[in-house]
Amino acid sequence: KFLFTFVGAMSERKGIDRILKLLEINSYDEDILINLVGPETEFFQNLLEENRYRINHHCNAGRLNIVLGLNSRVSEYLRASDFFLFPTRKDAFGAVLIEALASGAVPISTRIEGVTDSFLNKNNSLLCENTFESFKETFEKALKLNDEARRELREQGIKDAKAFSLENISSRYEKMFYDVLKED
Repeated sequence: KFLFTFVGAMSERKGIDRILKLLEINSYDEDILINLVGPETEFFQNLLEENRYRINHHCNAGRLNIVLGLNSRVSEYLRASDFFLFPTRKDAFGAVLIEALASGAVPISTRIEGVTDSFLNKNNSLLCENTFESFKETFEKALKLNDEARRELREQGIKDAKAFSLENISSRYEKMFYDVLKED
């Protein structure tokens, strides 16, 4: 079973509707489970109400798991996942992408200039354009990856995430502050 996880606000901006739409148009013969983990929004409540039957069907069939609210087990969900779903429409930084990489969950992410282009690439993630159709195609590409390709993406992601460790970032800031002080 492939485990896909989304972590974030259940909002339109984060693309939660794109994930649910995947299941509306295709029930996928592959053995999959999608975890949706995060705070509920009015947008998500409306999606649940509009699609209650289909969502319940996918939950009962074991293809969808919804965990609402703030959650202290995010890292556990990510470490258990094969893929991290991030079909965001716009984002400020996407720190959860670095957490997903470090956890070994291969991101399936929208390309967001200034966000994903600084740490996601074809060697550590599967990137799509900011449309549902592109997200769907990339999701289906993930389903077809062989074990070796998934392993390579996962290992490169873990390696790349180390550049964003607290120690590395702290060292960069420390150096930057010293450089600024030297100039004064």
